[in-house]
Amino acid sequence: MGTREGLSEFIELYDTTLRDGAQTRGIQYTVDDKLQIIRMLDDFGIDMIECGWNGSNSTDTRLFRSLSSLSLNKSRLAAFSSSCCVGKRPENDGRFLRSVAVDVPVMTLFSKFWDFQIRHALNTTVEHNLELIHRSVEYCRARFDCVILDAEHFFDGYKANSQVAESAIREAVLAGADRIVLCDTNGGTLPGEVSRIVERLVSVFPDTHFGVHCHNDTDMAVANSIVAVESGAMHIQGTINGIGERCGNANLCSVIPNLILKYDRSPRHIPRESLNQLKTVADDVARVARWRIPPNQAYVGEDAFTHKAGVHISSVLKYPECYEHVVPEAVGNARRLPLSEQSGRAAVKHKVAGMGYTINDAEAEYLLSSIKEQCGAGLLLDEAEASLDLLIHREMNRRDTTQPVVDIIHARVTELPDTQDGIRYATEVAMSIDGRTVFSRAFGQDLYRLAQDNCRKLMEQAGDMPLTVMPACFLHRYDSLGEKGRALIRIHDAMNGPFICAVGESKADTLFRCYLMAFMWAMTASCEGREMEKYAEIA
Repeated sequence: MGTREGLSEFIELYDTTLRDGAQTRGIQYTVDDKLQIIRMLDDFGIDMIECGWNGSNSTDTRLFRSLSSLSLNKSRLAAFSSSCCVGKRPENDGRFLRSVAVDVPVMTLFSKFWDFQIRHALNTTVEHNLELIHRSVEYCRARFDCVILDAEHFFDGYKANSQVAESAIREAVLAGADRIVLCDTNGGTLPGEVSRIVERLVSVFPDTHFGVHCHNDTDMAVANSIVAVESGAMHIQGTINGIGERCGNANLCSVIPNLILKYDRSPRHIPRESLNQLKTVADDVARVARWRIPPNQAYVGEDAFTHKAGVHISSVLKYPECYEHVVPEAVGNARRLPLSEQSGRAAVKHKVAGMGYTINDAEAEYLLSSIKEQCGAGLLLDEAEASLDLLIHREMNRRDTTQPVVDIIHARVTELPDTQDGIRYATEVAMSIDGRTVFSRAFGQDLYRLAQDNCRKLMEQAGDMPLTVMPACFLHRYDSLGEKGRALIRIHDAMNGPFICAVGESKADTLFRCYLMAFMWAMTASCEGREMEKYAEIA
């Protein structure tokens, strides 16, 4: 085994998105999903990628069969297994032999380091547990380039009986373990405890490579990982976006930028200039996992650099460092300045300028009052960017005689009693186009189709209007506002499309208004010459 100095220059990153991350409720990888993520993590520069546990499920077993043909540039692949069973040796433990029958360079074993678990979970003695650790590590040491021992429940075990925990470390080191990873398995350890224990172990075992594997049950997994590095650990295990069982694992999307930007400790294959790939990696892994990144997630969330308060926006436009601890672009993110009833003139002028308009203070004040009025009525304009764009375009078009001023001045949905022909709704819409009113009625079962039919009839009456195709719409959520309701729908893409928001008298009325607004948004884009066909739903 090498000396601690062998890892002193870089922090080693070990990703367990494919194994611990698979324990997230609602995530179920296919073999192709795992192969895609492996390639993403290799391109990004993760040192070690834990692929799964061979023999424990059909997906992992099929994955390991396919890995021999996979060529990677930066990462080393790892397999996961428990140490051999009580009363057995590796050579006669069929389950253990299946687990380690893999063609990867790294084998990660987990073993018991807490005397309570040794006695009650394994139902054996401390002495026999040491034999299991030694034999398992020794067996793998002869067959793999690198052997990592995950010390399960280490911090709880150390606090309960440090002598037992330290004796297990000695046995693993003696057998040839390359890394000893201290696991906060139930996520209950606090940073001060991690710091004290890691410092103690580094002094007692100066030639041992220590790492940490932290769970997030106290919301401390990233903090614990960072203080472990401060205390001498050289290896961090975690997952992309912090996914994992219960409350998740240490979030590598926070750990990595913290190491690089706050500590100037770059991992071996992720230099500072490559950190701008972070958000793309986070988004791509989330897409493959069919999992949504929380918008307020540090560094890579959509709202990580979003400023809503008027005072904050005014300040950040002049001095971003007042409210941003790093430059958003450093991690591949972007600043967002949504408008709402908390906004001020500076925010409005900045938004309008980004849309290609120039306004004076009086016009900004008028537009701001309109925005606050709509927000006061229940619209979420800070989230519904498409609705906000519609409002601004409408007001700006009142000044520009080259663009038609189009507005829906009346919309109504009547829910009908059950009828033999299945008609459920009667709808009517009135639209103002440069002061001229056109009107339409339609009957049917599907509110989306009814909005489409009404808008088609209105455009036919209007005459010289751009050809507009109704965009696909997806309900994101519906909120009750007492006697009224509010809906948010996504346009074009159920996961990432822009939001439209509407408030109505009932759920049917609210959704109908959303669909009408979606058509208006598409028509506005057509008026401006923006290409919309790639998003259009083909009727």
